[in-house]
Amino acid sequence: LGALLFAAPIFSQEHEVLAFTLQEQRSQVTKRLGPPAMVAANGDFESWQYQIGIEDQHEFSHQLLFRISTGELISFTRNYEPAVNVDTLFPEAESRVEHYPDADHSVMVMRVRQLSDGRVLLALGSSKAGEPASQLMLIRESELRHFYAWLEERLHTSK
Repeated sequence: LGALLFAAPIFSQEHEVLAFTLQEQRSQVTKRLGPPAMVAANGDFESWQYQIGIEDQHEFSHQLLFRISTGELISFTRNYEPAVNVDTLFPEAESRVEHYPDADHSVMVMRVRQLSDGRVLLALGSSKAGEPASQLMLIRESELRHFYAWLEERLHTSK
């Protein structure tokens, strides 16, 4: 209980996603957030899931993904119900909108912001300012190829 109370200030911040550098080790995450509600491994990946500030115990509010072989934190995901406005995290001059597979046949849309330290911020389900997002993901740019290969290719093509 004490660990969850300690974690509360981090999760109550408006955009706690940027508080993560993705350099954190498991021990640092546990010290900061407390123990996860669930841990699941799949191949070389381990997912830590938290249920903080939600009423549906079948849903997770936060998910952290680690690479087992290196211990690296690969991504931090924050789920919102209901969706929230994330405009302050996506300044127009630093962001873009991406559709998969393309704008004419879009089955997935997200706002994308490349940060200077090798991290990429994604707002899933949001295609423009004022449109809320149901999920924010902070991911290492070097790991995009494993989860969003199409996006990684587009980001490298536009550089």
